Amino acid sequence: MLLWASGFDGLTNDLPLQPLFVAFLDRALRYVTRTEAGRNAYTVGDFATLRRATERRAAVELVDPAGARPLTLEESTTAQAYPLTLGGFYELRRADGRRETLAVNPDRRESDLTPIPAETLALWQGAPTPSGAEPRQASATAAPEPRATRAAVARSLGWYAMLLVLAAALAESIAASRYLGTRRDQL
Repeated sequence: MLLWASGFDGLTNDLPLQPLFVAFLDRALRYVTRTEAGRNAYTVGDFATLRRATERRAAVELVDPAGARPLTLEESTTAQAYPLTLGGFYELRRADGRRETLAVNPDRRESDLTPIPAETLALWQGAPTPSGAEPRQASATAAPEPRATRAAVARSLGWYAMLLVLAAALAESIAASRYLGTRRDQL
């Protein structure tokens, strides 16, 4: 049983505005429904736990992102974990009827799309380097990338736009103060 003596809206308290609100609701609902916190986000190469130690010989069903069932009938009743080798969404149907979706993402470190320097590639391939030759560092005077120049142009135009907005706000304030100002009778 969980007793909450306030509302969950922003009228009675500021809890919905706090960073802990979503985590609190998640834990409270898991406590009330007696479900354990499962892990649903994985990286390619991780292992997904298929069953608890207390569940023996209970069949589970796993569907990979391609729509195939990678477990055999024997593995579905005996395997404790399964290696997640494909990126995408796996669907896990547990023996107690619960369905879980497991999100599997590639490792972030594999997402660097900058080209490998030729010297590094030669070192990885085992090619000999000339004696005394050090791998070159990227020069700071290299030509800027188009993305960087676009950001610089957008930044410089942004200042002009902000100055224009500031001038409009000042003009509107002056016009409003004259319009709403009180007139003094002239004698």
